[in-house]
Amino acid sequence: MSLAARIDSAGYSAGLRWLKSRGFESRYVTTPHGRLHCVELDGQGVGPPVLLLHGISADGLSFSRVMQCMRPHHSRIVALEALGHGLSDSPAPFNTNILLTALRDAIDALEFSEPPILFGNSMGGGMAMWYAVEYPTNIQGLVVASPAGAPLSDDEFNDLVESLTLRSFDDGRRFIRRIFYQSHWAAWPMAFLIRARFERRIVRDILADIPNSPTMSRTGMTRLIMPVHVLWGEADGVLPAHFAQFYQANIPPHAVFEWVPRVGHSPHLEAPHRLARVIRDIVNRPNGLEPIPLDLD
Repeated sequence: MSLAARIDSAGYSAGLRWLKSRGFESRYVTTPHGRLHCVELDGQGVGPPVLLLHGISADGLSFSRVMQCMRPHHSRIVALEALGHGLSDSPAPFNTNILLTALRDAIDALEFSEPPILFGNSMGGGMAMWYAVEYPTNIQGLVVASPAGAPLSDDEFNDLVESLTLRSFDDGRRFIRRIFYQSHWAAWPMAFLIRARFERRIVRDILADIPNSPTMSRTGMTRLIMPVHVLWGEADGVLPAHFAQFYQANIPPHAVFEWVPRVGHSPHLEAPHRLARVIRDIVNRPNGLEPIPLDLD
């Protein structure tokens, strides 16, 4: 294990201990493909449970601020760590089909008291879209931010993988800049650590398997019968613009697509209070028709 990977692991452990001291719980659910780790927070409200899915190389701890914002309004909040991320198992061999079937099995194992609201960002957004299309009656609402899953040509696939190949510290620093609208105070240490995450076997396996992964289509998305809200940060520098254009053009008529000013790739990191409001209110709007402004906190 590299020095960066050891530091990253120690930082994760310290962060999880800190969250547990503030009421968060750490638990596992078992699937045929391995155990998936969850960071969970008991809610203090009566709103539906919420399930959060992170992006590639991220983990459940990244949702801690938005989970705290949601706590007064929801009965249960769960951040699920995908296989190969956080403390979840890293099976071998591995492909996107395993990633998605493990998600399905983990949601079953979580035994929500009622269908949850599903939120996903980036890779997690693509996973959330896939689950909502395949199992539309299993969730009450769908909110995604910069979701993956748009169709790609061979050249677009190569360009995307190249943009996520971090060969140096400078590559890591440029990648961190592409995530955020504003410069982040921890950009330098994050740049050091992000390279180690993108060097993980499963992360590289996920990227290599993109051509074989399910993609969204206008026909498939007609199955999105629940309220849907798609957010895209105007400052997003991670996914190409044609991903946003694809979703904007192809989501069903009742769904909302919203360009979000002064936000980058991950609104839960830059605007957690406003994102929590979008998630809270989606089931209270007829088919999600009224967009909610998502200003910076």
